Amino acid sequence: MIRLGLESIANLCEQLNNPQNNLQFIHVAGTNGKGSTCAFIESILKEAGIKVGVFTSPAVFSREEVIRINKHPITKARYDKEYDIVMHACDEIVKKGAYRPTEFEIETALALNYFNEEGCEVVVIECGMGGETDATNVISNTGVCVFTSISIDHTDYLGATIEDIAKIKAGIIKHNSRVVISENNKNAISVIKEKAEDNESHVIISKVRSFKKGELGLTGICQNENASLAFDAVNAFVSYAKGNLKKINPVLVEKLTAIDDKIIRKGLKNTQNPGRFEKIWDKPVVIIDGAHNKGAAIALKDNLLKYYAGKDIYMISGMLVNKDHKSVMEELAPLAKNLFTVSTSGGRCYGAEELARDVLEYNHNVTAIGGVEEALELSLVLANKSGVIVVFGTFTILEKVKKKIKLWKNMK
Repeated sequence: MIRLGLESIANLCEQLNNPQNNLQFIHVAGTNGKGSTCAFIESILKEAGIKVGVFTSPAVFSREEVIRINKHPITKARYDKEYDIVMHACDEIVKKGAYRPTEFEIETALALNYFNEEGCEVVVIECGMGGETDATNVISNTGVCVFTSISIDHTDYLGATIEDIAKIKAGIIKHNSRVVISENNKNAISVIKEKAEDNESHVIISKVRSFKKGELGLTGICQNENASLAFDAVNAFVSYAKGNLKKINPVLVEKLTAIDDKIIRKGLKNTQNPGRFEKIWDKPVVIIDGAHNKGAAIALKDNLLKYYAGKDIYMISGMLVNKDHKSVMEELAPLAKNLFTVSTSGGRCYGAEELARDVLEYNHNVTAIGGVEEALELSLVLANKSGVIVVFGTFTILEKVKKKIKLWKNMK
């Protein structure tokens, strides 16, 4: 269940003695590119010798991967231990008459408690949805707010226009922070600027740089924008720290001051972020991508046209019921020689037959199929060794494909 508002997460954090108040944050909001931007920032800070915690969502392959320190996911044993601590705190606040926190609120509190216990110097935290009332906005020690590409998504909660959505996302801006926003967010810039001015925060418009082949650890046209945001976000945090953290944490300020162009570029090159235009197999090429809204679909389309023009492309997709399926399929379906739809599971499931009907308007070579593994096996036969298989949509189907490919690799 999604329950907007900060009361529940605030109660939970208070029961845990407010671990977030002992941490310094870079907060990342947007529609697309958040995970990649967080990964770039994480890699740069790690390269500088800073103990950096990262909390992103959703999980792609395991619950542990979204909570990590210096690129190392929390261990299963530690996750279970922290979960027990947070669940006990949940029980206590329910006894006092408060709502029982949602799973995302529990996970957010778990991450914050873990980062505090481990003494993280900087935490990079990704908004789950929206901004102002997102559980991650329980934090207050925010040095830099970063806004990645903003497009239409979650309209039932965030609004129907880019401006409406940007206004809610701008709710993460804190007093006297730095605000970094991509120059490509043209319809959102004025809204975010206004919120920043209300909070006496300095705005940096991030210009998209052109990185050479091999300079970025992540592949895809959109990564130039995400890496540029990370580049500017780190520099903005250095500026913020020099002005606000010298007395509080002089050691951190010293480490940040030492960050130069060489450290940043090395960090960008060493970045990893599974599930985002990730090639997991050769001959045929198999790519997995979490594209589930129009903006992400355009980015995936552009990447396919750039890197695999002229190739036969076979697509597999499964999506959740609350996504704009037709907008996604309008961008991607015409590129497919064949497209297989699969059903998703859980409370927001969407049937393979329903998704296939959404595809028909843009591509008649669509087949609703039993499961993603079956669709993958059929696609491998059709693609032979020269085609390209693209699996996109909700992250849960990406996990199944990656596990299947890993099993096949181990059998070879």
